Amino acid sequence: MKEIRAVAEVCTILRDGLTVVDRRPLADLDDAGIVEAMGQKAAVRGKPATATATRPDGTTVAIAGPGLTVTLPPGTVLGLAGAPAGPGQLIDALVGAAPGSAWRISLDGAQADLRDPARAVRQGIGYVSGDRAEKGLLTTLPILDNVVAATRVAARRWLARRREADVAGDALARLSIKAGSVDDSPLTLSGGTQQKLLLARWLEHPPRMLVLEEPTRGVDIGTKREMYALIREMAARGTVVVWWSTEFPELIEICDRIVAFDLRGEVSGVIAGAAIDEVALAQATGMAA
Repeated sequence: MKEIRAVAEVCTILRDGLTVVDRRPLADLDDAGIVEAMGQKAAVRGKPATATATRPDGTTVAIAGPGLTVTLPPGTVLGLAGAPAGPGQLIDALVGAAPGSAWRISLDGAQADLRDPARAVRQGIGYVSGDRAEKGLLTTLPILDNVVAATRVAARRWLARRREADVAGDALARLSIKAGSVDDSPLTLSGGTQQKLLLARWLEHPPRMLVLEEPTRGVDIGTKREMYALIREMAARGTVVVWWSTEFPELIEICDRIVAFDLRGEVSGVIAGAAIDEVALAQATGMAA
């Protein structure tokens, strides 16, 4: 919305392939009106009551590395802000993609063994990438296998079980994923629905910590809202969420604390509570608000 208002004077709004607003001056429309014209619910301002008020049962995660030591009680949503270099290195360490990293991660006081991604999954660390084509979807396998992939890795089991179709069907229904069959290819789904599919695999195997790497990239605003609601639900149940996004409003809406990285990829500070705003994030990251 901020970009639209910065460059445009009039707008046309499409919904389900039809024009619902035709060349209206932007000055006549507020953001909520635009979102509603698109057929979506407007954003609810302010953070909902989440784990910050009453901590649920779950795992306490401690992260220590160059310039940062942070302890995350169950249900914390930790944001990562900044250009890819800094957040990317931390994310690789968290999900087992950087053995020998300088970052150290502890789960309930015990150092995690993160020598590879499979070990990370077995210790309860989930991962959703914004690059669904390269790092997320199993494009040669059906929707069913994509939904139960995390459960199979955690259980060291690769063969299908009869109940998996029911599990996958329930997950699709819960996330309002419309597919002809769980045997269809994930490539038959829209981009936003593919992202929801990556989240679906963690419903049957709830992680102790869920690492999200720009999960809403290229996703429409309605799907974003659905994903936000699911992440909040997982946090309320005790999952620690680590969320990297280059969209400052998204981080402000979702996160309890935000670790900022400067343009060199180094930690420049931790912003929390009422201090979290676009100006503070822009100053800490060197990126435009």
